[in-house]
Amino acid sequence: MANITAPINKRSTRGNILLWSMYDLANTVFSMGIVSLTVIKFFTLLGMQQGLSWSESNFLAGLAGSISTIFVALTIPFMGALSDKSGERKSKVVLLGVLCILTTGIVYFFVNFWIAFFLFIIANITYQWGNLFYDAMIPHICAEDEIGKVSATGVAIGYVGSFIAIAILFILPFVGILDHTPLREDGVPLSAPIEEGGMPISFDQIVLGEFQWMWLICALAFLITAIPFLWVTERTKKEPHSTSSVLKSAFSELKITTREVVTYRDMLFFMIGWILTVDVVNTIIAYMLPAAEDAWGLSGTMPLILIFVGVIGASVLTLAIGPVSDKQGPKMAFLIVGVGYLFTLVIAVLADTNDPSLGGVWLVLLFIAALIIGGAQGSTWVANRQMVIELAPEDKVGQYFGFSKLVSKGGSAIGMSIFAAVLSITQEITGSIPTSYRVGFIVLGVIYIIGLIFLMLVKDHHKDYLAGKRAPFD
Repeated sequence: MANITAPINKRSTRGNILLWSMYDLANTVFSMGIVSLTVIKFFTLLGMQQGLSWSESNFLAGLAGSISTIFVALTIPFMGALSDKSGERKSKVVLLGVLCILTTGIVYFFVNFWIAFFLFIIANITYQWGNLFYDAMIPHICAEDEIGKVSATGVAIGYVGSFIAIAILFILPFVGILDHTPLREDGVPLSAPIEEGGMPISFDQIVLGEFQWMWLICALAFLITAIPFLWVTERTKKEPHSTSSVLKSAFSELKITTREVVTYRDMLFFMIGWILTVDVVNTIIAYMLPAAEDAWGLSGTMPLILIFVGVIGASVLTLAIGPVSDKQGPKMAFLIVGVGYLFTLVIAVLADTNDPSLGGVWLVLLFIAALIIGGAQGSTWVANRQMVIELAPEDKVGQYFGFSKLVSKGGSAIGMSIFAAVLSITQEITGSIPTSYRVGFIVLGVIYIIGLIFLMLVKDHHKDYLAGKRAPFD
């Protein structure tokens, strides 16, 4: 196929970009408040409350995320094709956002492990689908040389949602919501915080506390903060086609694009590298709070403060990566991000704030690592969005985003299951939760290095893209 010169898009307006970014803020309340801060702790405590062991509950908590991401992986390429063929994406974002809000809020009212398990799966699926259509809007709201800046702006504003989620979890115990039951290192529930010398209690006395309320309050926060998105304007190419013809056309295009992706060297290398690196990113997101408490020895409000520092890093450093990606290209952005991730994983493996001689040093290093990992997480999405847009043919951006999310969700499903299995098996063998986390972090480091190597094998087409050329490149 010959290169295609793209038409010049209208410049973006600050107001429209802000309206678009508000959905990033809104759904980040879900990703941070539920996926990062609530799911693992909630399902672990709920499972133990209803008769499961720590290792069984923790594994099933990870499995819930895996099942939803597998389903997303199987369906999201078709959603990408639907995005391209329908000619507009906004209405899909709104519909899927509403479904995510409803299924999230309902969990609060059904404190049953398996009901909550399946409701979360549905909520996570609709959240991920909505993100695809949201990402695919970027070329339709800005010009080609603004993609990195606009994407970074969306991600940076989105992290305000993380501040909101952290604030909710931080405030709940102070407004009469009972604190959750803490666990001993070997998974035995205590009636009081460990530092107060709490005694073991029976499993049916476990209190879910703030982790139950998070479902309802985060759903309401998602709803309220998403309202401004209703006024965003995208440049659409609607054609008078019936829904059935759009679906049929999308399916045909999907088969063609599948053959293109697996034979397109740069996209294939990118997909392999992306599946491995984003696997690590998503696993870290899901296990941030449990790791702070169970692996590094932080207690009280310190885990939330650590995550808060990470969100600050995400908000600030993500804005910095946008201009780098616009000028130097997404490949350079991925390299910078990779160095940050590997540094923080080394700290994650070694840190122990309970060490009598180096506890203070490790605490300082954890806060530094939190700043870096926050910036690296936000910058990962910026680099990915721009890489997909540059490697995708102009009329197939949605489909290529779909394939990008297919490999990331498929890999994350496997990766989170592997990480959860490593935690469970190592804890059963050693009897130590901190040791199980350290082994898991080592596994994540190896996976990330392999993925980064594949990303560096992708040819740099950034200058060609800025010159107006479009994939496939000669």
